[in-house]
Amino acid sequence: MLEDLPDVPPAVVLLLVEVSLKSRGDYLDARRRLKALLPELKAQSEVYEAQQIAAPRVAAPPGRMDIYMDGGLNLFDSDASCRSWNCRTAGAVRLARSVGLIADTIWLTDYLTERFCRFGRVTNQKLDEVLADTLVLGELMPLILDGIVKFRTPWIPACPSCSASFYEEVDEIAAHLCKEYAGEFALVGHGGDAYSIGTGDLYSPTLDLQITPSKTGKGSIPSVDTYAIKVAHAAVQSALWVGREAVLGGGSIFSNSKIGLAGLAYKDARARSHSELRLLEDKRSIVVPWVNNLSPHQIVQLRREASKALPTFRETLARGLSPTLPGDSDSSGIDLIDDLRMQAAEVRGELENTRQHANRFWKTAYVTLGFGISAYGVGTDQVMPALGGLLPLLQLLMNHKSGTEAEMEKLHRRPGYVLVKAQDILAHDHQLS
Repeated sequence: MLEDLPDVPPAVVLLLVEVSLKSRGDYLDARRRLKALLPELKAQSEVYEAQQIAAPRVAAPPGRMDIYMDGGLNLFDSDASCRSWNCRTAGAVRLARSVGLIADTIWLTDYLTERFCRFGRVTNQKLDEVLADTLVLGELMPLILDGIVKFRTPWIPACPSCSASFYEEVDEIAAHLCKEYAGEFALVGHGGDAYSIGTGDLYSPTLDLQITPSKTGKGSIPSVDTYAIKVAHAAVQSALWVGREAVLGGGSIFSNSKIGLAGLAYKDARARSHSELRLLEDKRSIVVPWVNNLSPHQIVQLRREASKALPTFRETLARGLSPTLPGDSDSSGIDLIDDLRMQAAEVRGELENTRQHANRFWKTAYVTLGFGISAYGVGTDQVMPALGGLLPLLQLLMNHKSGTEAEMEKLHRRPGYVLVKAQDILAHDHQLS
C-alpha cells in the first residue's frame, strides 16, 4: 500500500517496511537492518530527489484545507524541536490529534531523501538519528497510509541571482527580528565549556540549543548575539520557504516558531514592532475533549466516521484559534470548548431520540404490514388487491425513512458530532481491551 501513495518518498517506505515493521521493536536488529539498507536508500533517494525537483507544484482544489508545517511542527527539521526520542514521538502523536483531524492534507518537508543522498561516512550517531526518524514515521503511519500526511522536497530550481536575493532578504529580516526579540535569547552554562542558547518564548515549547566547545574554542564564552542571529536566520529562512510552498499549493502554514511567523508578517509589511508582532504570537491552545486521547489510528477512524461534520468543526475551531485582538477576553478558547461539549451532549441526545422513534415506528409498521397481508390473503384468496391496498402504507414508510435520514444527516454535520464519535471510538476500544 505504501508504494502506491503519491508524495511519499521511497526512503519513508523502506524505513517503515524494512526497518520498523521487520525489527519489531528490537533496537539492535533495527540498527543492523538500517545499516544494510543504506546503499538502497541512497540509490532510490537520488532518483526520487531528481524527479521531485523537476515536478511542478500543484495547487489544492478549492475548498480543501492543506496545511504546511514549519518549525518544530515540521517533524523532521532538526533545528526547531527537541531531539530526544520520547519528545519527538510525543510530538508526532500531538500532531495527529490536532492538525491530523482538521487538515485534508498535512505537508512535511522531505529532509529524509536529502539526508540519504548526502549521508557521508556511516556513524552510530547518524544511524541513531535515522532510527529516531523511523519511530516518528511509525506514529504517523496511519495518516500516511490514508493519504493525509505527504512530503514535499525542500529543493527548487533557482538561478544564482534569485538565490542571492532570497538570502539577502532573509538576512535583513533576521537582523530586524534579533533587535526586536533580543531579550528572549539567553546564554545558559552547563559547567566547563558546555553552553546552550535559550530561546525564551520564540518557540513553543521553548528550546535550549546546544553549543559544542569545538565551535567556540576551549575556555571561551560564546557570544549570545552571534548565535541569536543564527537562530533567527534559520527560523526565517524556513518560514519563508515553507510559506512559498503554502502559497503555491493554496494552503496554510502552521508553526511553533513565533520568530518564523513574525518573519512572514514582516515580509508582508503587516507587522514591524515587537508590540505588533505579539498579536500574531498569542495563539490560543485548545485541547479538544476526547479527541486528545485518541491514537493516530483512531484519528483516521474518526475522520472517516465524522467526515460530514469536519468542515463545520474546522470553522468552529478556526474562530477560537484566531489571533488575539486588543480587548479580547482570554476566555474565548474555554468558551469554545464549553460550547462544543454542550453541543456534543445535545447531538447525542437528539441522535438517540431519533433512533428510538424510528425503531418504534418501523416495529409497529412491520406488524401492521404482516397482519394485513395474512388476513387479506387468507380470507379472499386475492393477493394482488391486498398488495395494492398496502401501497399507501409502503409509501408512508418510505417517507418516514427519508425524513428520519434527513434528521440524522443534519446531526451528522454538526461540529459536536465529532466529539460524539470520539467518545464512541474511545468507549468501543476500551471495551475490546
